[in-house]
Amino acid sequence: MPSNRAPVRSGLSIASPGQRVHSLHSLGCYRTLTVATDGDCDGILTEAACDDANPASSGLHSAGKPAGAPWRVPQSGREGLFEAHDSRVPIKAVASALCTRWMAGRPVWAAKHPVRGGIAWVGSIALSLAPQARMPTRNLMLPMVAVAATVAAAFSVRRALLPALGDVPAGTRAEAIAALPMFRSGRLRNTLPLDESLEAVGRAIFGERSEATQPESPLEYPADPLPETPGAFAVSWLGHSTVVLDLDGERVLFDPMFGERASPVSFAGPARYLRPPLALSEVGPVDVVLVSHDHYDHLEMLSVQALSDAGSRFIVPTGIGARLEGWGVSTAQITELSWWEEASVGALRVVSTPARHFSGRDALDRFGTLWTGWAILGTEHSVLFTGDTGMGPHFAEIGARLGPFSLTMPEVGSYDAAWTDVHLGPEQALAAHRALGSDRLLPVHWAAFVMGNHSWTEPGERLLAAATPEDGLLLPPPGMRVDFTAEPSTWPTTQWWPDTPFRTAAQAPIVSTGL
Repeated sequence: MPSNRAPVRSGLSIASPGQRVHSLHSLGCYRTLTVATDGDCDGILTEAACDDANPASSGLHSAGKPAGAPWRVPQSGREGLFEAHDSRVPIKAVASALCTRWMAGRPVWAAKHPVRGGIAWVGSIALSLAPQARMPTRNLMLPMVAVAATVAAAFSVRRALLPALGDVPAGTRAEAIAALPMFRSGRLRNTLPLDESLEAVGRAIFGERSEATQPESPLEYPADPLPETPGAFAVSWLGHSTVVLDLDGERVLFDPMFGERASPVSFAGPARYLRPPLALSEVGPVDVVLVSHDHYDHLEMLSVQALSDAGSRFIVPTGIGARLEGWGVSTAQITELSWWEEASVGALRVVSTPARHFSGRDALDRFGTLWTGWAILGTEHSVLFTGDTGMGPHFAEIGARLGPFSLTMPEVGSYDAAWTDVHLGPEQALAAHRALGSDRLLPVHWAAFVMGNHSWTEPGERLLAAATPEDGLLLPPPGMRVDFTAEPSTWPTTQWWPDTPFRTAAQAPIVSTGL
């Protein structure tokens, strides 16, 4: 029946008593409000009328749209700034009006519209937690605008002072991310969910830490020089996840990180205990750079800029192109791929493969760009670089669709019982290698930074203990060039590191959840 209370007007719609916001969900690039009749809600902002049969009595004035028609908040966020005839509206209604689609914890349009983004950020987080109090609209909006302006200024200054943070996806790039099948409920997600429980957080904070997470003094290993002309099939591991692969006359560089710290600043953050055995200038011309994800230990601004200046091409997961462009890389040099998409580099096929991990370069953009592994398929040989990942059924699928492989390079370090879903650990790396149907295994993502609680030699020790001769385990010291066209007797298969106390697989098992 018609209401005797004045409806609330907003940029979204008008609602009378009898309507309550029931849920929020993402729809493309928009935030949609879904409503359900739930008693007197004193004019909460909704997108449907109380009485579909009588729009006039329900007070629906939404630019001629029929009662119950969907209303969307444009990516600009302009419609989120409401006006109300009734100057007193529920605080949670304000938050609902200001919300737009969220990605990685903040609106995707915040970079282009920082003030409006700040308003939505502050309003929707703080006010959605508030009780259903009532407050004059003018008194509410003025402090929100002030706080939002401060947040926006801090956001802009922070990125100006810390360019290594990189730009975030916006515009058509953000829309492309939102269209991916792994984008759900406002962020990119893994096929298998991650364990983000409080118990896992507690293990991360209070877990036991080895006394030998790094060597007593920084390590240096002599490196084999790289030929100017890429070879037929050879690989040089440069520590952590930085690898140079020569395949079919093309030079591929994985996860370029030649800096001293995995951090946006030079004075804090994980520092190297293993210096790069080759300087970037000694790598020679690189045909293509493959990036697995945007964490600092895999993607470094100065390395990217040097490679860009040299004319290298970049193939990266969807969204990371924004980081590169912000650092001056030409759009023409960048190819962005989602899982199972591919590109050509000379005679090579480069395929993005699923991984179980996450992304982000600060607390505000987690899960904002895609993470991936890479399959490189040549005329005779093929290679699988897992990227950072937990265990999952994706390895069997990759093997079935693209295998068998001549070489796998799985990540084996930085694991812990507190985050078993985002890193494999040695034993699961072997299981992934076997599922992929690969001839040889070269472990990466270890022996450079302290990023876990295990001793720095533990990944290698546990691999040696678990591997069989059929696994084809290779253990080159950093900088050694392994030429697969040479005699197999020249390939390194033994320990190169000093004896250091470590935990066995029985003492510290790593088993991903959801399997």
